[in-house]
Amino acid sequence: MPLLIDARSVFLNFPFNRSYEPVFLGIVAGLVSMRLRPRCVIEVPDLGEGRMARLYQLIASCRASIHDLSCVGLPVRFNMPFELGIAYGLKRENDSYQFVIFEKQRHRFEKTLTDLKMVDAKIHGGSGLKALRCVYECFVPPGESAPSDLGRKIYGRLIRRCHSIRGPNQNIFNRTSYEEIISIASVLATSSA
Repeated sequence: MPLLIDARSVFLNFPFNRSYEPVFLGIVAGLVSMRLRPRCVIEVPDLGEGRMARLYQLIASCRASIHDLSCVGLPVRFNMPFELGIAYGLKRENDSYQFVIFEKQRHRFEKTLTDLKMVDAKIHGGSGLKALRCVYECFVPPGESAPSDLGRKIYGRLIRRCHSIRGPNQNIFNRTSYEEIISIASVLATSSA
């Protein structure tokens, strides 16, 4: 049975650490302000088929993906470049599939992932508002205006709500918190339309 591709969905591949929260919230605000649907492996429950199968199906069901390679250091984590590899394979199979790379520092990923030297990373510098602008650079069609005011409004509300969303486990990168973040952002985008 062929996999259905959701033209509004964008897969997010990012580090699940607290220092990344502002960038993550900026990406979500940007996507939702453009009526796109952020998707992440966090949202899919494990029903016994294993994480890899869920991950592949989710990435393949999206029209595009954002891969943030800014998590460096020890211990070395290979999840983000591995998921980027899946996206690259999907692009080879289907030219309409899009993937973009986000990074904190300019030129760093060209040194650590030399096979993608012809791909330009979007640099967010660890800033949520810069990440929001990176999303617009990647996904706003030429000649159209970015919904910048709406994106900043959604971002500001998410930042203010982050403490209560985080809850007692001090982490927004779990299924319940992720769904709440997407819900808040979606309600704001819809009510401001």
